[in-house]
Amino acid sequence: LEKVYDEHLTDIFARGIAQGHFAASDPRVAALGYSGMVSWVYRWYSPKGSMTPEDIADQFLSLVVRTGSGKKGRKTPKPTNGKRAAVS
Repeated sequence: LEKVYDEHLTDIFARGIAQGHFAASDPRVAALGYSGMVSWVYRWYSPKGSMTPEDIADQFLSLVVRTGSGKKGRKTPKPTNGKRAAVS
């Protein structure tokens, strides 16, 4: 199942790179980086923290879109309460 997931994610990044949505040059590396980013949330996220899961999702999406597209001018969403997530 993990292999299938990785293949699908790599394909998504390959199509995005081909269409100019991402500045990455290697879709496999982009997919692994993204997968790693979202796979480790359980290690540092705390429900007692100041960010909601939606806030974190917005931050992750902004990171992927801003960093991947190379487009300037996009604003990173701020947490709804203006604080950072609690980390352990």
